[in-house]
Amino acid sequence: MGFLIVVRGGGEEAVAAMEGDLLARGAAVEALTPARQPGMPESAIPASAAMLAKHGVIVLLSSDPSCPGVPVEVIQGESALDAEARSTFLRRLELAGRIPAASGELEPGEEELVRERLQKLGYL
Repeated sequence: MGFLIVVRGGGEEAVAAMEGDLLARGAAVEALTPARQPGMPESAIPASAAMLAKHGVIVLLSSDPSCPGVPVEVIQGESALDAEARSTFLRRLELAGRIPAASGELEPGEEELVRERLQKLGYL
């Protein structure tokens, strides 16, 4: 069964950042936001999200739905926009077995970020 991830605040940019990371992991993802479904009434989004989740899709939403029986995870928009906070959030979901593991390949800029952290910790 899939689940819902509510991205509170941060707008489409925050939803897109989360979507990109999940797609990179090979997850089945669908973002249901008013901006992405302009013809869909906002009242129809919760039912659509619930149906997708029941078929194994991770559904990204920009507002809290009312979907009884569907697991929901919440991330604040500012955290979804921050690569480190987003990575921590996704790692927690990975360890819980809810999303695929990361490929292990470094994203552009990650190597420098790791190097900086190791220097701050005194390992380099």
